[in-house]
Amino acid sequence: DKPSLETDQSAVVKSYHDGTGRVAVGAGAGTGKTTTLMDVVGEAVLQELFAVVPDDVSIEEWLDQQTEIQFSNPFEEILLTTFSNDAANELKTRLKRRLREHEQAVDYTLPVSIWSWIETGSTISTIDSFFHELFTEIAPELGISPDFDVQSQLELQTIKEEIMYDLRQNHTEKVRNLENAYPAEEWRAYPPDDLETMLAKAQQRCREYCITPLEAADSLLENLDRGHAGITPPY
Repeated sequence: DKPSLETDQSAVVKSYHDGTGRVAVGAGAGTGKTTTLMDVVGEAVLQELFAVVPDDVSIEEWLDQQTEIQFSNPFEEILLTTFSNDAANELKTRLKRRLREHEQAVDYTLPVSIWSWIETGSTISTIDSFFHELFTEIAPELGISPDFDVQSQLELQTIKEEIMYDLRQNHTEKVRNLENAYPAEEWRAYPPDDLETMLAKAQQRCREYCITPLEAADSLLENLDRGHAGITPPY
């Protein structure tokens, strides 16, 4: 009932639903990550919708036997986040398209409420929106005001500058060594990132991969050691 997936894509879907439920996929742009994700999420939606159907009865037979069905919102058990509003909207559109494809391939229709649940009854959003909603609910426990705001870009830049100031004050020699190793080269046609930008990107990557900066540093040092075959380079 679906466009054929590549072998590695099918392996991801199978690993998630028949394995541990924890799968990390690393691949470049345009390789089919979102297509694979839509199969994973679509299958999760169907499993939640028809969780009460006995294993020895088909969904079609079960639906024929029911006189009145009260479906629960499957998205109460599903969290899907991304990094931009456009990407979140695209995920909703592609999930609806995928479920429509499934509906056309089987002998039953999905509950009409599924389409409104995707738009207004699901957590398919940016990570920032998700945490904003979460923190709003538990604001009193965190000791913050429930009407707090997400920082603006100007405020974030101020925070970055304060962090860099603290680093230069408390880790002067290390920061100087890094700035000497990665000097600002605005004169180049395509200048490399300055130290502040590099640190900000490193922090962003840590957030994306759910690791701490110390874990990232340990991993980097381990990979460098492997790359040099355990030999300390002469520089």
